[in-house]
This record gives sequence, C-alpha cells and structure tokens, in this order.
Amino acid sequence: MNDRQRFMATMTFGTPDRIPYWDFGMLPGTLERWHSEGMPTDGIIGDLFELDDRRKIDVDFTMVPKFEIETLSEDAEYQVFRDQFGIMQRRQKANLPGMPEFLQYPIANRGDFQKMKERYDPSSSERYPPDWSSYVAQNGDDRTFTLYLQEFRHVGFFGPLRNWMGLETLLMAMVEQPAWVEEMTEFVADTIIGIRQRIPAKITLDYVTFFEDIGYKTSTLISPAMFRRFMTGPYRRVTDCFRSCGTQCFFADSDGYNDNLIPLWMEAGVNGFSPMEAQAEGSGPVELRARYPDLLLYGGMDKRALARDRQAVYDDVMMKVPAMIESGGFIPTMDHQVPPDASFENYCYYWDLLKAVAQGRSQPDPAGWNLRDYLQA
Repeated sequence: MNDRQRFMATMTFGTPDRIPYWDFGMLPGTLERWHSEGMPTDGIIGDLFELDDRRKIDVDFTMVPKFEIETLSEDAEYQVFRDQFGIMQRRQKANLPGMPEFLQYPIANRGDFQKMKERYDPSSSERYPPDWSSYVAQNGDDRTFTLYLQEFRHVGFFGPLRNWMGLETLLMAMVEQPAWVEEMTEFVADTIIGIRQRIPAKITLDYVTFFEDIGYKTSTLISPAMFRRFMTGPYRRVTDCFRSCGTQCFFADSDGYNDNLIPLWMEAGVNGFSPMEAQAEGSGPVELRARYPDLLLYGGMDKRALARDRQAVYDDVMMKVPAMIESGGFIPTMDHQVPPDASFENYCYYWDLLKAVAQGRSQPDPAGWNLRDYLQA
C-alpha cells in the first residue's frame, strides 16, 4: 500500500497493511535538546522515523494580503510586535515553549470586520499555485501521498473569530451582538467554500481539519446551545461542499475538554476528532471509540509520558494502541506538540514500540531497551 491508500483504508475501517505513522510536531526547544542527546543535527523527523507522507494543499485559506510584521518595542527580554494576522503580542526573546501575551486584536467592532473582509477574497490570485496544470499533475487522484487542508487560526469557526477579536470580545459579542457573530461565521463559510470552488475538481482532498481550540481543561469555552446557534449551519455548508468534491474525512482539532460538543460536530458533518489531550478531563481514544464506533480519531498519546521514563511510554501505548488498531479508524499521534522536557531516548522508544505493535512484532522491553542499539539498527 502507498501512504494515501493506507490512510483511506484506516479511515474507512478497512484492512490497511498497517496504521499510518504520523507525527504532531515539536515545541520550541525540543529539537535543540534532542540534538544534544544524540539526534543527528541534519536529521529530519519524517526521515529518521520513516513517517508516512502527507502534505498540506498549496492554497492559502488565510487572509490575503496579510499584515506587515512589525516590531513595536523591545528590551533585553521581551519583544512587542504585530504578527501577519494583525495581532499585537508580547513574547520572550528566548526560544522557550509557551504562549505569548496577546495585547490587541485587529477586530473590535463591525467597522473593523468590514475592513477585514477585504483580506478574504476567494478570487485573489495570490492564494493559488501559479500553474494549476502542473500542480494538478503532481497532486491529482493518482498521487501516493495524503493531501489535506488545515490552517491554524483560519479554517474553522470559533477559532478564527477568537483570533480576530480575542476571547473576551468574542464571548461578549455572542451574548450582546449575536446577529453580528452569525454574520461572521457565515462569512467564514462563504470564504472557505469560495476557495474550494476555485480548486480544480481533479484535486480531491483526503481530509480537512478545522482549527477550533474551543475546550479548556474541564469544560468548553461556549455552551452546546451557542455552538448550535453560531456554528452548526456554517459547518454543515462547508462539509457538504467538500463532500460534493470527494472529501470523506473531516476532523475537529480542539485542545482540552470537548465531550459535550462532539455530538454537535458530528451533526454538522464532522466525522473525526483530534487531539484528545490526556491532561484534560475529556475522553481519550478508547472511551470515544466505545461511545462513537464510527468516529475517526487521531492523537490521544500522552506527551507527558515522554518526560517520565520508558515504562510510562510503554504503559500509555499498550493501554491504547492495540485496542484502537483492532477497532480501526485511528491514527496514534502525541496529543499535542512534544515539549522540551521529553527526552530523545523516550521518543525513539515510543516509535520502536509503536511500530512493533503496528507490525505485530514482539514489543521491546522498556527495561532492556538501548538507544545506541536502536540508532545503529
């Protein structure tokens, strides 16, 4: 099987030769630590661990034109700048994991929204590859890799509005100006659909992931009633559009607790969920599979185990992966980007163990496993 066939067989509960091997990425500082622990400095994660090939479509679903990135002030420790999406933020100069402090957002009122709409014209030529015929030839339905759409902050409904306005302003608008919020979510749907309609029919996206980050540790940031009012209709319009173009898999990407919203996503045409953060109080992959037998899943592996020891990695993998491979419709990845408290040794052991389970081989013993032997194999 090639990588695309393997993905589709997995996501249709078929019989793939094995599960796809995917990675979720690393936080700042992680690779620097790993280089000091034996990872080749010229090594690429995808090559080192022989990950499956998946590629994001080369079409820009974000704002066009973007804001000019500019530094507004700085001192020895911090920099205040405006990013390409118009958000003013304060960040540490040191390359450390963590969130910046968000100081100002580009939309504060309806007038700002009207100006912002000019940056979301689906007909902007800058969004698309300059030579469609060449791009179709490389990315048509005879390709061997998985082709997907995912845009941080843009392809979604709650997530993009929050990044236009900030969380507090958006939540207040949902209560005090609901018609405006409805106008914005419908506009987001119009934009996504308008761009999809300009992509040649010969390019079928294998999956779409909607960025939301709507969950907190113990609850969601809005109620199911708010989700239904502001998001269900626009979601359904977008998923219907992409399904008519051949896409079968749709994932909601939301950190934290999301259990009460998963049925609403499914009602809106979203048939998958990620990343199932273990540190939140929501359900993990095994629990979600029991509750929703047809729900597609990727993620769910506890990144915190990588900061402990090989036994913790072994316990997490063996508690989840064998049962989920048996059930189908699941791709294990870390439940978020790997932080720098994770050792390179534990990450290598994770992949050695995961592949042994996926391929039906004997699992490497966490007590006797050796990084040097693994790297030389």
